[in-house]
Amino acid sequence: MKRIGISMCLRHEHELQDCLNHSYVKFLRQLELVPILIPNRIDEPHSYADLLSIDYLLLSGGTDTTELVDGRSGIDISLRDKTERNLIGWACDKKIPIIGICRGFHLLNVYFGGNIHFDIYGQGIVTNSHVRCNHDVMLVNETVKSLLGVERLVVNSYHNNGITRDTLACSLLEIATSDGLVECAIHSELPICGIQWHPERDCESATINNLFFRKLLEGSFWRQK
Repeated sequence: MKRIGISMCLRHEHELQDCLNHSYVKFLRQLELVPILIPNRIDEPHSYADLLSIDYLLLSGGTDTTELVDGRSGIDISLRDKTERNLIGWACDKKIPIIGICRGFHLLNVYFGGNIHFDIYGQGIVTNSHVRCNHDVMLVNETVKSLLGVERLVVNSYHNNGITRDTLACSLLEIATSDGLVECAIHSELPICGIQWHPERDCESATINNLFFRKLLEGSFWRQK
């Protein structure tokens, strides 16, 4: 079985803790992957990932990146940013596929020189709230449309921050959009994909979402883009 390393959230309950929603593990096991949790309190995360022979890297969702919203979460999450940046650099060097979910997508975009809009609804960047709701996502890449056999997905949404075309990193190519936001993007040269929604959580297009993720892991997106 292939091994997928997963970054973890930080939580403070009397002490700083790493945590991960059980839905990630359940989802990845359904895809016949072995989840490898990567703690934030490691001096050299890349050495840890090398030691465990990780085949994929998953940057999980969670709180905002401190690079752009320092202190907003009430927790100093710079440790997580440092860990994930180290892992991104390692994966890029090794050509190991990276998948960023929600916050993970945001961090990838910032890592490659892009930016993020905060409070997308309150600032009028979108017309509908994207917090705790389902909505349509339109696929804009012909290869991905062909691979999935559909032109749109119904996905869940749990974010109030987002990426638009003008804030998308130059090296990232949009794959799906919704309400003016880039909902999915892949790197122009490396096996990297960022997804705004949460495929590990239940949604109306669960079957297609699973197929989407399987095709992603197979390398179909970057081989044929």
